[in-house]
This record gives sequence, structure tokens and C-alpha cells, in this order.
Amino acid sequence: HSKQLNDGETKDAVIVRGTCEVAIPGNTKTAQSKRGREISETFSSQNQSSTQRKKLDAITAETSWLYMAKNPVICENAGMVLAAMIGNVNCDVEKQKLKTGEEKMPVVSGPLYKLKRDLLWVLHDAGFMKKIPFALIELGDCEEHMSSERGMEWIDVTGLVQGAKCDSNNGNEGGKIAVLRNEKLFMDAIHISRKLYDDSQAYPYLYAGHYHKD
Repeated sequence: HSKQLNDGETKDAVIVRGTCEVAIPGNTKTAQSKRGREISETFSSQNQSSTQRKKLDAITAETSWLYMAKNPVICENAGMVLAAMIGNVNCDVEKQKLKTGEEKMPVVSGPLYKLKRDLLWVLHDAGFMKKIPFALIELGDCEEHMSSERGMEWIDVTGLVQGAKCDSNNGNEGGKIAVLRNEKLFMDAIHISRKLYDDSQAYPYLYAGHYHKD
């Protein structure tokens, strides 16, 4: 859900038309034929009723939360492109299902999680992830599954939590609010989405909610 600037192209000159390629899984000809098309066109079908087709035709770049309501991340340099690519690395090896249909815990690659985490920290420290909420939440996810000493540090987030009321009995000194650094990555992603992308990204909220659910 990002766009790379071409040589000589400036961010101000970019006109977002439509959306990026739609992520349709599968190796069949039908699945492959749907990739790279507009959202409404991809999910429309002649086999559906007219009412269903009207609902799907209403899905546009402006209305779809999945495509950030036409507020894409613009990759302004190679570092941002790398952050977007590495953030999309899937560390799942296999997702198994029981005979009853219930899902088992997925089999994941610990070394791949560690490699992804370390690469994202390098890009983070170099400043390439300041405008990429998805890369930040993926780094937070890596720290949640394959924690480093850095991810387990307590960080003051009082300035990020607007209007929060501190409980004097919750262990915070001087009214400060502290969270683990991996949770702060989710909070940073939400803050960036609100500030730069008109609060149009859903994934930072989903990752933060899942973190507290766990």
C-alpha cells in the first residue's frame, strides 16, 4: 500500500490515481487475472446479484480502509522502499489445522523473525521508518515474538497519551506513563497515521489491540 517515487519525481507532484495492486492469493488463472486492477473491479463478479455488485462498486480508493482512503505511503527513497519490503516479510512457516477445523498455533521461523527485527531496527535508527506506520507495527510485532533487550526497555510516553489520567497507585512516578518500547512502536504508528495520513490506516489500531489482548 505504498508508492515509490520515480527518478526526478517529487512528492508534491504525485497524483494518486486508483490504488496499488490488489493482493489476491492463489496461483490459478482466475486469481492472477484479478491482480493489479481497481478494487471494485477486482471484487465484482457477473455471477453476483445486482444488489451485491452495487455494494462492491461502491468500494473505491477513497472509501476502502484497506487502501487507506487514498492516503498511500509515498516511498521517497530507497531506505523507505526497503522498510516497506522487509515489513512485509512473512515469518510463518506453516499454518496447521486440526481435523475438527480448529487452527493450531502457526509454525514460525525464529531466525527469520530475528533477522527481520534487526534489519528493521537498522532502518528505524537511520530514520527511514518515520513515515511508514506498517513498518513500525511490524517491528513491534517482531519484538513481541522475538524480544530483544531494546524492545523490553521502559519508555516514557506521557507526551503521546493525550488526556490520559495517571493513577497514583499504578507505579508511575511523578504522573509519568511508561510502556515497553515494543508497545511504543504501535503508539508511534498510530500517531503517524493520524498526523500524516488523515487517520486512515487501520492496522496500527489492530496490532495495538491484539498486543493488549495477548
